[in-house]
Amino acid sequence: MPGLGSLSTYVKQEARNLGVVFGSCLSFNAQVSKVVQTCCMKTQLISKVRPFLSFSYLEKVIHRFITCRLDYCNASYSGISKETFIGFN
Repeated sequence: MPGLGSLSTYVKQEARNLGVVFGSCLSFNAQVSKVVQTCCMKTQLISKVRPFLSFSYLEKVIHRFITCRLDYCNASYSGISKETFIGFN
């Protein structure tokens, strides 16, 4: 970053506050990407207990987990662009 001198080494492209990731242009692209990444990773971990759960319990666990991740700080998602919102799909 020009004009910051020696402080430019401390500038980051993303910042996290209360679990919400903000990009350098204050867009939610980084947040959506992080939520999708976390959900995919946790879903893979949940699949390891699949042999021990009935289908109905497994379905409930997955739905509750994903709903919890999407519900956290969902008020901050108001006003995001359509392109960013499509990232949740």
